Amino acid sequence: MEIKKALLFVFLFYSWIIHGQVPYQQIRLEKYNQEANKIIKIDGCGISSNASNDLIYQYLNFYPDKNSNTDKSTVDTMDFIPYSIELRVFESLVYPDYVIMWITENEYNSEIHLFYFIDKKISKIGAIPIQSCCDACDSKIYPIEKILIIGNENSIEFKFSEPFEYNTGHDIWQKYNPEQIRLIFDKKNRKLTWHQH
Repeated sequence: MEIKKALLFVFLFYSWIIHGQVPYQQIRLEKYNQEANKIIKIDGCGISSNASNDLIYQYLNFYPDKNSNTDKSTVDTMDFIPYSIELRVFESLVYPDYVIMWITENEYNSEIHLFYFIDKKISKIGAIPIQSCCDACDSKIYPIEKILIIGNENSIEFKFSEPFEYNTGHDIWQKYNPEQIRLIFDKKNRKLTWHQH
């Protein structure tokens, strides 16, 4: 296990030196209750994920001031998922910005919704509908730990360390190896693009 950590550190350091890219690391989330919702604190603000009373929708809410429950806005809405919904936050080691993952898991696969947080503002990056390449497995949920997030002043790149299947639309899944795809978010234009090699 220690060898894997050392190799990951060497890879990240190499990327930083050669490409000017620095890693984003997952932060330990501080939660507090407000109106029975668990709100996660980020840089003086708050985010929460909660279901509608009728369990039809799931909301991602943003609180510009974590101490105020009156000033909140809904950042995104999706159909309610009865299996698993999780929030993860990744902070740049150099730049004053964050990547937020809103992860939904159903019985067989998952969808990762990405958001960008800077200067106490949140904006949607896009969704990554991916799953693991394992036809014999009961679950094809892609492990978040296999996604590496690196970035520089202008962009954030999401790299995959395992092969995956991507939903190209209408539930048509296409298989990719990690070296075939680069997923890049342009910080200035707020656009997410797939680059295929």
